[in-house]
Amino acid sequence: MAYGSSIKLGNIKENWLVKLANRQGSYLYFAFSDVTYSSNYYRGVITNKPSIRESIDLKKSVSKTSNISIDITDFEYQGSKISKELFGGTNNYINQVVTVHSQINNDTPQQIGSFRLVDISTNGIKISLSLATHRPWDFIEFPQDQVTAETKNIYVP
Repeated sequence: MAYGSSIKLGNIKENWLVKLANRQGSYLYFAFSDVTYSSNYYRGVITNKPSIRESIDLKKSVSKTSNISIDITDFEYQGSKISKELFGGTNNYINQVVTVHSQINNDTPQQIGSFRLVDISTNGIKISLSLATHRPWDFIEFPQDQVTAETKNIYVP
């Protein structure tokens, strides 16, 4: 990552910029605090302190996919609550790309992750967005039915 000179200062203020795509090719923009970057207004509606979780154990050959949970307030968006857009709007956000950028002070944001929106939930006050990294095996189905031919089990597509 190549942050600007602000990273060397003692008074660092980090802001995460989250860009949530929908199926129609438009975006929703969220952040820790309000900011405009590249003519896009990122609303400061993120209420939690998210962290990217990922693990790998080379000894056991086990890894866990990166994921992140982001909580936002149910704010006013184009005349109604954002929950109406996310849950009942004509745009579809599930399984669409979500990018997360880190901006230190006023420097150029650096991308720290690319995810897929896997779940949206609400308690009526806040909305929780669950994100997971893109995996090569996403949306691939393997055959489960087998036909016994002589002594070999053959999978049927």
